[in-house]
Amino acid sequence: MKQQKRPKNYNTRRKQYIVLGHTVFEWIQLIATLTVPITIGLFTLGNSFQQMNQSKSQFDVQLRIAAENRQKDLLIASENRRKDMDIAAENRQKDLLIASENRRKDLDIAAENRKKDLKIA
Repeated sequence: MKQQKRPKNYNTRRKQYIVLGHTVFEWIQLIATLTVPITIGLFTLGNSFQQMNQSKSQFDVQLRIAAENRQKDLLIASENRRKDMDIAAENRQKDLLIASENRRKDLDIAAENRKKDLKIA
């Protein structure tokens, strides 16, 4: 007995794998094609959020440093103002002392000139 060859029926086999008008291979290919851009998009979003958080933390650090520098500058300015006031007070005392000495010298000179004038007259 000869075996009769059955004709291969590709249509029925292919119909088994068809879902919504596409084969399983086409669906896998579609999913693979969509996965790459979606993955890149998610990576880009994640990276953007990470950069925003990093920028915000750097900004917060810069604000804190600026506030500390401002406090140091105010302290230095206060110390400089106090030193300037001390120097001004010392200079005022020296000026008063010099003025007092000059007044005393002027009085002495005036007294001597009076004595000379009285001798002459």
